[in-house]
Amino acid sequence: MKKETAIFQVINGIEGPSLYVGDENSGHRLAGPKPWGGGKTAHKFIVHIAELRRELDSLDEPKMWINPNDKTQAKFLPNIGESILFCHGGKVYYGKHTGGAFQCGHGVTSRYFNTWSCHWMYLPAACNEVAA
Repeated sequence: MKKETAIFQVINGIEGPSLYVGDENSGHRLAGPKPWGGGKTAHKFIVHIAELRRELDSLDEPKMWINPNDKTQAKFLPNIGESILFCHGGKVYYGKHTGGAFQCGHGVTSRYFNTWSCHWMYLPAACNEVAA
């Protein structure tokens, strides 16, 4: 018979907490130190395997680029003036959203690209730290 649920447990040991997954009969340590000499269950969660698979599969999907034409996304346009990366014609640009276009460059070197013909993403955290 196919199992519908899995048990996740956080076990506290003398070297710190560890994460186990399994069922009522056995478990496998996923992360953290082995609880030498035994440990205590700090938290126990019963998770539906189908829901877990769905969430794990979604982590595997590349979600970095946002399509402004996809209105099902939580946020399909950045705030005006917000620094972003955007892609147009197979090239990636650093710039900002102006309200009707994505802009890269300044002054006479500025280039504008129609919002609806680009994909965009927030700057990765490493870029934000460098820019700050």
